[in-house]
Amino acid sequence: SCTNYIFSASATPGILSSSVTGNTVTLTVSNIHADSVQADVSVTAGGANCAITAFSATSITCTMGAHHAGVYEIKVHDANHGMGPTPAASAVSPTFTFTSSVTGIAPTS
Repeated sequence: SCTNYIFSASATPGILSSSVTGNTVTLTVSNIHADSVQADVSVTAGGANCAITAFSATSITCTMGAHHAGVYEIKVHDANHGMGPTPAASAVSPTFTFTSSVTGIAPTS
């Protein structure tokens, strides 16, 4: 049998604001399901997992894992409500910038 899918922005997790300090990401979120626990929620950027260190229905703090260099959109997934970046009214999607550096070159001559 087939069930109808109806998208609802008001029921999809959203990121209202974000701040990044080093690899630590702090998000103010909306629409995390009332029955959701930390194990139901994940945060990613470019497929890299952000390990959640603090969680509530309105705030998530996590430590971003490694990824190749680039700028990627931060996404929140709630197993009970699906995945969402930012609310539709937001003009800017939060991003995480992965950087790389060269610490040495061998051989030197």
